Amino acid sequence: MKNLVSSLLTLEKEEKILIVGLGNTILKDEGVGVYIAKKLSSLKLPTRVKIVECGTDLLRIMNHYSQQEKVIIIDAVRGGKEPGTIYQFDEEELLNIRAQTRSVHQISVSSSIKLLKKLSSSWSKARVMLIGIEPKIIDYGNDLSPEIKISADRIIRKIHDILQKNNLLV
Repeated sequence: MKNLVSSLLTLEKEEKILIVGLGNTILKDEGVGVYIAKKLSSLKLPTRVKIVECGTDLLRIMNHYSQQEKVIIIDAVRGGKEPGTIYQFDEEELLNIRAQTRSVHQISVSSSIKLLKKLSSSWSKARVMLIGIEPKIIDYGNDLSPEIKISADRIIRKIHDILQKNNLLV
């Protein structure tokens, strides 16, 4: 989680941060991003840090969260590695993701970000990163696989610790 740590530890004073959980909660591990966002939303955060559960449509947040300077997207990502593997992509990597590492949504996270940045001048300035977790099971069901839950809880703890270290918990 080196990229996450370095990204969040370089927070600018008063920088607006958006953490987005993507996923479909009725398809088991596909809901991991929403699971993480729900857990993080219980934290008491200053108004400049927003947590949002976005479902499967990243584009729907365009107008509601257009002033964020740093955006961290969390989602299930198929990369062909062991279930529970955590991937981290900075913006350049995210915008160049090929088919071998991809989101399981109809429109990819990469395509959504490209579109957001083209359509909105405020989104064009935002720095974006993706944290992905390799899913084990994408089939009907509401619970996460044990390996996926372990990885999700690691991410939650890491984000919590970084926010706390930066005095962003109130």
